[in-house]
Amino acid sequence: MHQPTSHLVFVYSYNSNLTELMLTTRTRVPRLAGYRLLLCCIPVFLASCAQSVHQSITPFTQSISSVEHSSQKLLLEFNQHIRELQVERAVTLKTLSEQDFTPGVTAQAKIRWQKAFDALRMYASALEALSDPKTVSGADKSITMIGNQMLSISSTSLPQATELNSQIGHIAQLLLQQSASKKAMEIASEADPSIRALLLHMRTMIEDLRITNRTSWTTKASKHQVAFLEDGADKAGEAKSYATVLEYREISDTAFYSLGVTLQYLADMHTAIAQGRTEDAENLHHMIDQETRNIECLQKMIGNSHSSKQ
Repeated sequence: MHQPTSHLVFVYSYNSNLTELMLTTRTRVPRLAGYRLLLCCIPVFLASCAQSVHQSITPFTQSISSVEHSSQKLLLEFNQHIRELQVERAVTLKTLSEQDFTPGVTAQAKIRWQKAFDALRMYASALEALSDPKTVSGADKSITMIGNQMLSISSTSLPQATELNSQIGHIAQLLLQQSASKKAMEIASEADPSIRALLLHMRTMIEDLRITNRTSWTTKASKHQVAFLEDGADKAGEAKSYATVLEYREISDTAFYSLGVTLQYLADMHTAIAQGRTEDAENLHHMIDQETRNIECLQKMIGNSHSSKQ
């Protein structure tokens, strides 16, 4: 019976010791059709990879905005809390001066913080442009513009901003050295050490502020300890106020801790994207979302302390 996919092939095999004639049977694969199928699949495969990367970067951009929003509200609450303590202290002074009302987070510190998030958003938008099949062909100009904008941010001289400026500047240089021929994941992989350093430095800033915040609440609570010992004091009232302040201290401390955790998660999420671990990146996105929701709930509870008198 005729077999269209098989035929007899004579193979001559030469060896230094002997020459032999071998009769073998070989299966012929329709190679040309296979190559055509492979060539057809490559664009589809590359497009699916780009789409997968794009689907990871978009949540990363969303997470940046969520963490930024939570941090802005928390820093605002912190400044409000510090101001209340300053007013309480001011009534015991003979004179007033601007130094008596220095913000807990200064204007320059706010600018440094905002600059860092601006740079992260710009960087994420560059990755989105490179990973989106619809925009990648014209991404060169936009990436160059983003790189120059980030370089401008990093060149702004502000006290105590050396680490932030250094990492932002390095990321900007990476973008300026790349072109649309570079894949988003390649750039993410090269930029990952700087992105992590930037976000972890921001976490350190929050941890430092967390210590100050906790100390300020402890100071507020100590006033009730003193009042409790005074003659004729409403001991029950002072004890209740003291316990309430301690409760708010823990709530506020937890909010600052959670904010630091979101910055760590954000760094880990970028690393997952850079390494192609899309499922891990998605999980971290959900974890960041949950933490920012928790921070929002804690902030509402902290807000109650500003409208009540302890």
